[in-house]
Amino acid sequence: MSNKQTQSERESILARARRVRAERRAAAQEERLRRLEASQQPAEENFDHLFPPGTDQSSAADDEFADLFPPDPEE
Repeated sequence: MSNKQTQSERESILARARRVRAERRAAAQEERLRRLEASQQPAEENFDHLFPPGTDQSSAADDEFADLFPPDPEE
């Protein structure tokens, strides 16, 4: 194996490693952005998947919430 071939293989490996690192950085950045966007949503939106609006579960959750936190009579 010649030095030229060894150097070429080394450069190929390094280029592939750079691509893989760049892809991983991009994926991590996308995940951070996704988490940031999710944390910016109002709490009600974050839990809609647990109690979809218009379902019995949603009504029960609303009733339970109302029992825990009755409306302020001064409002």
